[in-house]
Amino acid sequence: MPQNDQALLTRLRDNGLDFVVIGGVCVVFHGAPLATFDLDICCPFGTENVRRIEAAVRDLHPFHRLTANKLPLEMCLANHVRADVTVGKRP
Repeated sequence: MPQNDQALLTRLRDNGLDFVVIGGVCVVFHGAPLATFDLDICCPFGTENVRRIEAAVRDLHPFHRLTANKLPLEMCLANHVRADVTVGKRP
């Protein structure tokens, strides 16, 4: 599935997530000619925000991209969330 940054940002906003865009995409949004292929955000990991992340991406089937067996993203309010994830069906 091709990544659609605008659609993902809209999902996050529509679910009330408190976040800011950082990294290469932020630079592109400000007009710099830079090629980037990921979307980096920064957000507080309070209970409500973690629930909002889960609601925003649940149907996208996010998974941890850096684990050998592509573990699904699981929200754990005690430990919050490990955020290096990819959305889409696991390969």
